[in-house]
Amino acid sequence: MRFCLVSEASVPEETGRLLREACEARGIAFEAVIAKTFDFDPARRLHAGDLLYKAAASIAASRAEQFLFAPGVATFHSGDGGIFLTIDNQTLLAESAGIPTPKTVYLASSGAALLKKHVESLGGFPVVVKVLGRSGGIGVMLAESMASLRSLADFSIAQGQNPLLCRFIPNAIHWRLIVLGDRVIASYRNKQVADDFRSSGSTSREDFEAKPPAAAVEAAVRAAQALRLEFAGVDVLEDRAGSVFFLEANFPCYYPHAQLHGGVDIAGQMVDFLAAKVGHARRYDIRRLAKTPDVCLIDNFVDARDCERVLAKAARIETEQPADIPVKRDSTGFSFEMPIRGDAILMRIACDIDSVVGMKNDLALTFRFRRYAEGESHRPHLDEYEISGRRLVATAILYLTDTESGGETHFPHAKPAPLRIAPRQGRLSVWFNCRADGSSEAAALHESLPVAKGVKSTITMFIYKKIEDYAAALKAVPQPSTL
Repeated sequence: MRFCLVSEASVPEETGRLLREACEARGIAFEAVIAKTFDFDPARRLHAGDLLYKAAASIAASRAEQFLFAPGVATFHSGDGGIFLTIDNQTLLAESAGIPTPKTVYLASSGAALLKKHVESLGGFPVVVKVLGRSGGIGVMLAESMASLRSLADFSIAQGQNPLLCRFIPNAIHWRLIVLGDRVIASYRNKQVADDFRSSGSTSREDFEAKPPAAAVEAAVRAAQALRLEFAGVDVLEDRAGSVFFLEANFPCYYPHAQLHGGVDIAGQMVDFLAAKVGHARRYDIRRLAKTPDVCLIDNFVDARDCERVLAKAARIETEQPADIPVKRDSTGFSFEMPIRGDAILMRIACDIDSVVGMKNDLALTFRFRRYAEGESHRPHLDEYEISGRRLVATAILYLTDTESGGETHFPHAKPAPLRIAPRQGRLSVWFNCRADGSSEAAALHESLPVAKGVKSTITMFIYKKIEDYAAALKAVPQPSTL
């Protein structure tokens, strides 16, 4: 199996780099094809079981993608022949599918009488003039008078364009939602550009933590499906009354923005999705070790190479001691909060934990790295905390090292019997700190027993949810093998 990326010079470097790193982490061969110099040699066609993604939006890239495709190759196009289809008017398609869009008319003439009629039907000035086929807001223009509208329409039509004329929605929130398959895997609010009516991608944490309205999520997924896409960056407007309007679905899209600034492993999920389409989905042997609290274990959750990479990063932080990462040394060992954002390995681990736990962590910003030397331990305690209305509902510990003896995670009140989990490199243990009704689970009391010989190193993810979302999320938790 190999992953083939169709690219060109205009594609940002990080687009290919993040996908290459995701493939390397999964042992998948990665190949980049430059569209404009592609030789169309039939020997270069892919084979069943390969993965294909076009990262460039040019006609040359589409031709290369279509040439490389073969039956059994996984792409983000759904349905038979989807890779060969082009939708030249997303707005009309969305309207036909019942997806809400801003009121729109289609210009083929700049006649004064017709323009006046169109403007009246849209509710008056200002109106938005949109030339299709551009990105980054280029081709989206605001006409505030008939004089400006006529000049924009004359120029656009003279250039061979048939622009859209859309109702302007003032003070709207511009959402970008990343759709993969049948769900939104990341979202953020775009920021208003100074002295402009358009917006651009935000880098503020609050815009990535904001939750889009359910109607926006539904519109984004339905729009991608209508366009026969299984991956897209969908733009949706939310007006002051809370109504939402589909603008467009971008394929390909600049996904690294959501990964580098939002901390979501988009590239890893893209690779996993395509791999699953050809029957190479990741499978874990999840074992339930206790019923109260619900404690599960997965061996070989992370391979030794990635464990060593995380340990190397921890060593760099310990040596360099960056000002924004305070470290702590006490009887519980050496610890600090290891940032997830921007680290492909940590983001993939966080995403995989979400997948096996069955719920998305609302506050997945860091892993807590901890190293216990011989004789060090952690007293019995409950993981109980609340941040911004979200409770610490579950704990996931990834063991980065073995110990020769000692260092077990001990649950003295677990049922049907007390439980000890020995540190093993790559092993993941998960338990739930809350019952379905949100009350604390007293049996989740646990401790780290003293390390008798060796060193115990771990990273821990604390999973936070709003209690009102927790009960529903529990229904999606994978059912492991029973005791």
